[in-house]
Amino acid sequence: MPVTLDHLHSVVLSGRAFTFEEAAEVAACPDLVSVGVLGELARKAMRGDRVTFARVAVLSPEVVGLPAAGRGDAREVRLVGRPVSLDDARARASAARSMAEGVALTGFSTADLLELAGHDHVALAGVARALADAGLAAVAETPIDRLGGTEQASEVVRAVRHGGLGVWRLTVDRATPDDRIALIERAAAVGADVGGILAFAPLSRLDQGDVPSTGYDDVKTVAIARLVCRSIPSIQIDWMLYGPKLAQVAIAYGADDLDAVSPYEDPAAGARRAPRAEIERHIRAAYAEPAERGVTYEILS
Repeated sequence: MPVTLDHLHSVVLSGRAFTFEEAAEVAACPDLVSVGVLGELARKAMRGDRVTFARVAVLSPEVVGLPAAGRGDAREVRLVGRPVSLDDARARASAARSMAEGVALTGFSTADLLELAGHDHVALAGVARALADAGLAAVAETPIDRLGGTEQASEVVRAVRHGGLGVWRLTVDRATPDDRIALIERAAAVGADVGGILAFAPLSRLDQGDVPSTGYDDVKTVAIARLVCRSIPSIQIDWMLYGPKLAQVAIAYGADDLDAVSPYEDPAAGARRAPRAEIERHIRAAYAEPAERGVTYEILS
């Protein structure tokens, strides 16, 4: 008889976050259908049928200015890549400030800024203040695997916020399948401790090297994140990193937000293949209702 997780449905419906032991039971379950049922049940209990998406203009360190198409229909301009110094980070933010006029400018990794500050929280608040003065609204990524334990991570978030930058989402840079439940629990604890965390992107953003993840691991990770992080409104998938196939499947496992959708329309591709039309089509194919959001996760349409 196949192993199922039916006995955990009542936990989902109660609104209680899963314990480590319950999350481990989900991780060990060989029946992906049962895992998906739990994740989707939690998503619908928290968010209904709505799945949000964000169109983001991404600027890497090699890009000087925005592409010829400008920022397109982006609702956020995001600076990515590790700055080599505070002066470098401040210069990039200042250069992008006018380009992002009318939308939010976000950028960088909290962990990278912490390293620039010499792991000093007072200095980190000063770094954040300098970047806020240069036009940055929020850090783009806060990798929960690079900030120490729960208490240390919470203090880092508070220091960045004290300096005037928003911290709205938690991310993961690298995590093996064996690390994922512990990191998900840490994200849930930090979110509950500091408040104001709007999304958690539980899948690794960087290459895993000798221990690559699989789609099997990834969808389980999404479901467990939704079941454990009940105080964080959205579980997020990066559209640019993971593409439409995993993003669509992840919705069925509990994800309710797709980040980093291209803001540029390609007339040659036809209206049905334009980024917004494509993202909405994929969301509807997952039996959900698409809604575009802004940088603070407010619904735009």
